[in-house]
Amino acid sequence: MEGPSEENLIMEVREEEMISPAGGVKSIRIAYFLRPSVTSIDGHVFDPPVDSVNPTMVDNPVPLKAKFVGWRYPKKDWKKWVYRMQSLHHSTWKQAGIHDAIINSTFKIHRSDDLILGVAEKWCSKTNTFVFPWGEATITLEDMMFLGGFSVLGDSVLAPPGDGEETIRKLHEARSHIIVGKVQRASQCAWMRKFMDSESEIEHEAFLAYWLSRYVFPCGHDLVLGTVFPISVHLVRETKIALAPAVLASIYKNLSLLQEAIVASRKLGTREGQKEVLKVQVTAPFQLVQAWVWERFPTLSPKSNSVRCGEPRLAIWHGLKKMEMENVLAAIDHAEESFIWRPYMRALNNSLLDMVYKEKDYWIFVESFLGDKFEGLVRCLRTSELVSLDADCIEQYLPHRVAMQFGMDQDLPGCVARVNGSSDVAWSNYTRTIVDSILYIPARLFESDVTTRYMKWWKKLKFARSGTTKAGKDGKSASRSSKREKLEGLLKSNLEDDNLAPPGFPPKSNTVKAGVSGIKDKDMVGKKFQVESIQIILPRKDPQRKSTLSSYDFHGHGICERSERKLMESLSGTKSDTDALVPPPSGFSPKRARVEAENFGVEDKETGVEVLEGESSENRSEGHAKSCSLTNPEAAGMRLEERICTIEKLCAWLKAGNHCLDDIITLQDC
Repeated sequence: MEGPSEENLIMEVREEEMISPAGGVKSIRIAYFLRPSVTSIDGHVFDPPVDSVNPTMVDNPVPLKAKFVGWRYPKKDWKKWVYRMQSLHHSTWKQAGIHDAIINSTFKIHRSDDLILGVAEKWCSKTNTFVFPWGEATITLEDMMFLGGFSVLGDSVLAPPGDGEETIRKLHEARSHIIVGKVQRASQCAWMRKFMDSESEIEHEAFLAYWLSRYVFPCGHDLVLGTVFPISVHLVRETKIALAPAVLASIYKNLSLLQEAIVASRKLGTREGQKEVLKVQVTAPFQLVQAWVWERFPTLSPKSNSVRCGEPRLAIWHGLKKMEMENVLAAIDHAEESFIWRPYMRALNNSLLDMVYKEKDYWIFVESFLGDKFEGLVRCLRTSELVSLDADCIEQYLPHRVAMQFGMDQDLPGCVARVNGSSDVAWSNYTRTIVDSILYIPARLFESDVTTRYMKWWKKLKFARSGTTKAGKDGKSASRSSKREKLEGLLKSNLEDDNLAPPGFPPKSNTVKAGVSGIKDKDMVGKKFQVESIQIILPRKDPQRKSTLSSYDFHGHGICERSERKLMESLSGTKSDTDALVPPPSGFSPKRARVEAENFGVEDKETGVEVLEGESSENRSEGHAKSCSLTNPEAAGMRLEERICTIEKLCAWLKAGNHCLDDIITLQDC
């Protein structure tokens, strides 16, 4: 019997040369990719169109007025209705997979137009991804689950009502009774007045119809939609409906419309003597888009709320004020090192994390019945077509382009043919059978990489950055690329300087003639490299293993700063008088201090940062003592100052993410 077709497989495993997306040291290891991936730049790779994310700029763009009609704030009476119905139908909501989504409608997410427009400008409708200068990212089905509270499993939103026709007839009859005005439309306010606390036999269905019309599929008018009645009937009967793909399709479509309007406003320009305003109406629930940005861009997000056990994830952004940013685009374009690929993996009270993602990676065999949790994960990981409530809205879902958001490694993304001939055909594609016999589940805190060919491919695309500086929260700016280049240049010049050797001694023969970022040869792993007075040893590690730093907090602070501080204290002598590094008397070797790994905040006991302890002068060999001697105390003081300066530069370089923290660093002879 023939095996499953490769084009239908979800993932693949192979050995590749990998590198951090922020750059750094290359390594060859076993990597895990989402399909389809391409192993050659000359292969069938779909390049995001550069023009779509680098629009032609004009001096006087047409003003853009975006109206976010799908962004609904909760009304006071709505909250009361929700809490009353929750007390009556809590178990039904849980079974139908809508409990958290309904509770989310009671939260108020303050809108930041500048933030929404800034990130929407990076949207590419060809790939349904945000195209940043440093890589691709997008809103996924996983985001719809965690942030929206919607289910990825269940029947289609276009599924027929079955035997619920009588209930739907009653809903339509009630709707016809509240239709007023010349437009003959049923307002949401009138619907709430009719059914709230009415104890009607169809109050629950009417409640869900209101929720679906206002918060899930808003149409731009405060109307109750008859098209949601079949969905409300299914949900009351505890039939799960896949709302996640339908909402995500609507978000994709509206992001494309908004991005097109932004590009048009910048290309057209204002005609002389005319006051033109370009208007665009956004009907999707874009509060989820802003929450997505806040989850992943720490420099653009306010300090999050603490979440009580059992509360939906969206609660951490409830009621928070927007941040004032001078240049949102510049902050987005330079967020490559602060971008959080997997923000939800840090939550400790989420059932999906408890049941699917573990502290260590593992494999699971696919059986005839995989279970809802893993079935939902598969829907998030594989390419598919997304069907919205509007049958004409079918959007392509391409998670293989943003594999790092799922803890998988990223390679060149292959092309995926459309399967959108009709809503039925597209839905069949979304619900197709899993053909993989085994699935890989990455560790909860695993940080994935990209292949070196992906890095080369991306750099060739040459996406422009908005501005040349990085704007920080304090309003200051700093050029990341120029500072890194200067620092690497300084390190390189210091490494190549023969005058680094003590007076009267030749330079050390094992000095590296390139910056630290140039250590790329896999054969050099485990060997030593001299960087002035610092010796870096690239440890021999399990190629499939990455250390997880549990002391790393939400906004990316913690271990790097603590490690740098401890290292500098040991070198400068500010921590302990007995361990201070001071120029030794003539003829004696300098004292060296030992700092244990835990002092650097590294919780993984298999890794650490160590400054070796020197032996007593009696136990040192004569040759070693001579190589460490200095001509006089004044020269020793100058050398110590130079070394501390270089240490500071190296620490800053390490802090910027250019080298692994689990490398072993030892202090060489002074």
